[in-house]
Amino acid sequence: MKAKGFPREFYVLILVEACLFIARETYQPIFTLYLRERGASATHIGAIVSTLSLSTILARFILGPLSDKVGTGWFLLLGLIGQPIIFGLYALAPETSWFYPIQVLSALSVALFSPLIMSLFLRIAPPDRRGDALGRSLTAAGLSMLMGPLISSLLLEFLQLSYSELHPSPK
Repeated sequence: MKAKGFPREFYVLILVEACLFIARETYQPIFTLYLRERGASATHIGAIVSTLSLSTILARFILGPLSDKVGTGWFLLLGLIGQPIIFGLYALAPETSWFYPIQVLSALSVALFSPLIMSLFLRIAPPDRRGDALGRSLTAAGLSMLMGPLISSLLLEFLQLSYSELHPSPK
C-alpha cells in the first residue's frame, strides 16, 4: 500500500514556519546584550525577557478560542505580519521601558502563529500521516532554532563584532 504524500501547502507552511523561527532565533543570542546596551539593568533584562513568556501563556488562553470564532487565516496572517513590525519596534524603542509592551506584542504574534500553524499542519495532512506531519513541523522549528544562533554568530563575524565588543566588561 502506497503512503499518501503531503500537499504543496504543507511544504509552504513548513517554509513559512522555518523562516519565522530563524528570524526570531537570530536575534535571541544577543537580545540581552542589546537590552544592556540600551541601558537595562540585569533585573530589568530578566523582567523584559520573562514578559514574553508570561504574555504568551496568557494570550493563548484568550486567542485560541477566539481564533476558532474568527478564523485561523486572519490570525496566522497577523502573527506573520507582527514579527517584522516587532523587530522594527525593538530598534526604534526610545527607552528600555518600551520593551515591556513590545514583548507583549511579540507574545501576541507568537501566540497567534505557533498553535495555528500546528493546527493547520494537522488539518492539511492525510489522516494516517498526522503524526508524521507534526514531527516534520517540529523538526523544521527545531532546525530553525539551531540555525538562528549560527546565523547570528556568522553575522557578528561578518560585521567583525564580538560579544565582548557588544558588551564590554566594566573597568
